[in-house]
Amino acid sequence: IVSVVGLVTGLLDEMARRQKGLGADIIVQPPGSSIMMGLGSAPMPVKIADRLRQIPGVAAVAPVFTQTFGGLTLAYGIDPESFVAVTGGFHVLEGRVIRGGFDLMVDDIYAEANHLRVGSKRELFNNWFDVVGVVQHGKGARLFIPLPTMQELLGSQGRTSVFYVKLTGQKQMDQVLAQFKSLLPDYSIRSMEEFTSLISASNLPGLQPFQRIMIGIAVMIGFLVIFLAMYTAVLERTREIGILKALGASRGYIVNILLR
Repeated sequence: IVSVVGLVTGLLDEMARRQKGLGADIIVQPPGSSIMMGLGSAPMPVKIADRLRQIPGVAAVAPVFTQTFGGLTLAYGIDPESFVAVTGGFHVLEGRVIRGGFDLMVDDIYAEANHLRVGSKRELFNNWFDVVGVVQHGKGARLFIPLPTMQELLGSQGRTSVFYVKLTGQKQMDQVLAQFKSLLPDYSIRSMEEFTSLISASNLPGLQPFQRIMIGIAVMIGFLVIFLAMYTAVLERTREIGILKALGASRGYIVNILLR
């Protein structure tokens, strides 16, 4: 039970590290979006990126389609050129960066866990993809496919889930945030530092009750185990307890011996 609670906390910490590893300064999400990536659809028009790029202080904007599959595995649909402009590029360990079609790029952790190499095939969204590259982990997702391909497969042509923004300098942060919020008043717009600070158990719906339930179960099991041990200790020593009482031992004296 301690391991389960620790695993959940570790997953959140690792998720925050991967978001920081993108190197973006600002993240733009649709209204009412969750801090958990890949749980929603892609409601934002990709054309918004052109409007964001025109704001002074913005160096690059990368539209990204986020989607989870097979549990908690996160996949990104990316435009390689804009994604590299924001993140600084991938550290390619094997193969090459995706170009288009059904190209698939995976990080080293996912590749090792699933025994994938360049030239392997992997089924995603009911289609087979060709693994063209293995990159070092830490760039947001475990898997990367071309943005147009993900849009077409999921029926969201011309739309995206999130925009990652790179600034020309940190001094422009407050000014650019203010202009973004003026341009997109209903959208969720945060600095990357603020966004990653929100990835915690207290900000995820249902996670804190889950942890409390797991800890409660642990306490209950601990109580039952101790109760059973005490019950057995008394049951197996009824004759000794009887002798002690016959010799004049009080209840408190006997209970003290058992507790010690």
